Amino acid sequence: MSCRVTKIPVATEHGQAYGYAIVCSRKAPVKRCVTCGTQYDIKLCDFPLTGEKSGQTCDRPVCGAHALYVEPDTDYCPAHTRLLASQPVLTD
Repeated sequence: MSCRVTKIPVATEHGQAYGYAIVCSRKAPVKRCVTCGTQYDIKLCDFPLTGEKSGQTCDRPVCGAHALYVEPDTDYCPAHTRLLASQPVLTD
């Protein structure tokens, strides 16, 4: 949580004066691309996890330039893109 002191105007019987207030916020951390650090056009990796985290997805933040588009609403991070490329292709 971050807090800061803010000067605020206060009406008094003699005109205007100033008081101070402490303002705190709980902003969510900004997601940045794991590859380049940008915070724009962020997608979360949708690669399905296995083992203990079965049923969940990777969720690494990755920008549109570094994400592999798989299908609508499905993008993979560079690490999972490399993993897919290293797996043999199964054919009938």
